[in-house]
Amino acid sequence: MAFRRTARRRVLAAASVGLAIGLALTGCSSSSGSGSGGGSATQADIDAALHKKTTISFWSWAPQAGELAKAFEKQYPDITVKVSNVGGSDVEYTKLQNAVKAGSGVPDVAYMEYLAMPQFALQKSLTDLSKYGQSGLSSQFPASTWSQVALDGGVYGVPMDSGPLVLYYRADVFKKYGLKVPATWAEYTADAQKLHQADASKYITADAGDGNGTAAMIWQAGGKPFSSSGSKLSVDLADAGSTAYAGMWGGLLSKGLIDSKTAQWSNEWLTGMADGTYATWVAGAWGGSALETHVPKASGDWRVAPIPQYTAGRSDSSQSGGSGLVVPSGSKNKLAAAGFVRWMTTSAAANKIWVQAGQVPALNSTLTSAGWLGDKSTYFGGQQVNQVYAQASAHAPAGWQYLPFEPYANSVYSDTVGQAFAGRTSLKNGLAAWQKKIVSYAKAQGFSVD
Repeated sequence: MAFRRTARRRVLAAASVGLAIGLALTGCSSSSGSGSGGGSATQADIDAALHKKTTISFWSWAPQAGELAKAFEKQYPDITVKVSNVGGSDVEYTKLQNAVKAGSGVPDVAYMEYLAMPQFALQKSLTDLSKYGQSGLSSQFPASTWSQVALDGGVYGVPMDSGPLVLYYRADVFKKYGLKVPATWAEYTADAQKLHQADASKYITADAGDGNGTAAMIWQAGGKPFSSSGSKLSVDLADAGSTAYAGMWGGLLSKGLIDSKTAQWSNEWLTGMADGTYATWVAGAWGGSALETHVPKASGDWRVAPIPQYTAGRSDSSQSGGSGLVVPSGSKNKLAAAGFVRWMTTSAAANKIWVQAGQVPALNSTLTSAGWLGDKSTYFGGQQVNQVYAQASAHAPAGWQYLPFEPYANSVYSDTVGQAFAGRTSLKNGLAAWQKKIVSYAKAQGFSVD
């Protein structure tokens, strides 16, 4: 889970990704490499590999990676795990892309966001873990989360964490201005109007435009703007979900009810989140630990609620962020790597370390455990916030797909959809411009687009 990205890092990743996809579609992708275990293996093969002296390399930007690796080594003392933090998410992807191209230095296991998996899977840079028995793990995760790693008939990762979409709100601001915690986006709009009319210096939220945030809200509306299978791609950013999002969020923008000049994670935004300038924040469940870390002065003021609904009475959410573990096809130790991935993602010991660090789990057994659900957050005024996260995790509409070059799409977001946040066009027109850019790029990379 990476919640602080820069546009520059996105562009760097996009440049590398574009090259990789072009190579993949012209049949010049990297060799899958058999490594240890050949093209497939039984669980017995994997168990045996975990009891042979082996060193595996693990790339991850998560600060808990070292602690998790030590716990694994304690369970399997014959395995040595060499952990490397090669940089944040986009930096890691660029380095992995370069290692794949060079044919050397590829890690055995990598921590990877769901949105990046399609591009590496298409390039044939990831091991299909269904050949290593991992498809049998599907029932242990929410369907919407598992669908992010099960691509084109294969399994290219195992979920590690999730980012169900929720609404963070300032309880003190809501009380002072008589706002109602919104159950629908219509109620959210009413709150926005009431707050800004009462005090023009305050806004329901700040949003200067973000591709991942837009995708999450379209998903929550039931949109399915992207669909791909191999080199075939469909793009429709005017589908019902995209249109619903554009109408609702675009209406807030056009009325000046959102602070669209202040970018998230800027110093000004952090100050506004701390002093009550912004009454809400739409974000993945990782936002809880982010607030605790970056807005400590507001401890006790923030709360968490289910995301408002486009249709009253529903409980649809989506995912914003979330990551899993993958085994690059260039791994020389696939059997041990597969065993490591399984333990890291499904064992009680690993999940305990993960959630104690404030991460939101992907594993059903943790999401439904009484201990995790009953935990009270001091930062959120004693609220049992995990109950909200668990509910959201279980209610993401099925069928969502990321583009097989999502980082590129995000890199051109500011020039297209971002213009709506700058007040230069409507959100509807911004989405149309984004689609045009995406389609043009896809065709140049060899995709057949409808």
